[in-house]
Amino acid sequence: MGSEHAFFTQKEGRIDVIENINKLWITILTSLVIPIIILCITQFVACHIFIVEKCASYYKRHLLLGRRVSYIKNEIRIDCTVISLPVALIAFLINTVTVRITLGYTLSFSAIYLFIFQCLIFILSCKIISNKIVRNCT
Repeated sequence: MGSEHAFFTQKEGRIDVIENINKLWITILTSLVIPIIILCITQFVACHIFIVEKCASYYKRHLLLGRRVSYIKNEIRIDCTVISLPVALIAFLINTVTVRITLGYTLSFSAIYLFIFQCLIFILSCKIISNKIVRNCT
């Protein structure tokens, strides 16, 4: 009983359980984790490029004219929402429809995880971008 591998027999032959678990982890990594990371990074970069690179002068001008920092942060939050929310909803719908077509499930946990991570990235990007703009403008 000192064997580290568990084997089951079927008509086709022996199945190595540990090998199948390793394949399952690789499948989960490539089909769930990597797409979530790529979409979240894309979403953050899109917010950063649009707001920091394109709109920073607008925010700086308003801060120099005496507009309150809290108003500027609210505008940044709205701009991040305009960029991030459609991306998150489209990714959620595409993931849900793909899982529905390929697997027949009506509820996709991968779509829910993706949407949750994208919402967290949205909150994080709003804070990072607003702090960066306010720090650079003052």
